[in-house]
Amino acid sequence: MKNLVFTLMVFLYSVDLMGQMEMFDLKEKYDSIPTTESNYKFVKAINSKFNSLVKEGADSIMLWYDYEPGGTNNFALIVFKIKKQYSSIALNQYTNEARLTSDILNSSILDSTNIFAIYSIFRNKEVRTMDTLTLMFHIHEVFGKFYFGKSVELYAGFGRLVGASMDREFQKEYAKVKDRIIDREYKIYESKNK
Repeated sequence: MKNLVFTLMVFLYSVDLMGQMEMFDLKEKYDSIPTTESNYKFVKAINSKFNSLVKEGADSIMLWYDYEPGGTNNFALIVFKIKKQYSSIALNQYTNEARLTSDILNSSILDSTNIFAIYSIFRNKEVRTMDTLTLMFHIHEVFGKFYFGKSVELYAGFGRLVGASMDREFQKEYAKVKDRIIDREYKIYESKNK
């Protein structure tokens, strides 16, 4: 995989040096979140949690998943509204062999996330289009899965572009929660595998 990424980067750099920079577009909608050996159990678990919230009668749901192919850590945020009550849950799995955790966050910032505003960001074509030069340095995608009482829609965008359109308070709180949970799970994983 590393050789493939390096080869792609060299090719893209060569194309850009020749002055023929190309634009790269992600698909607008996806049927499912891509899975690899390192995330298939996690993706199954976050989809299961999302589906259970639909069955519980949630009015709206947002699943936010940073997709990093080849990465060891899996982290997702789910924000949902049931009967005018907003809540947020973080799901994490440090590695494919580690335990899967689910934390109720009790974060006023994440709990009050405007799900429709984030849905609108993901629907914007600009978060799915990147020039090949920039793509060389930033290839991670973010998936947003949404439910508004009728159907489920799954979108993807480049992490940097989606983030640039996000509320700063959301970004700071998300990063703080993600870092705290990943650090905790890393320590637990390391202590069990010494």
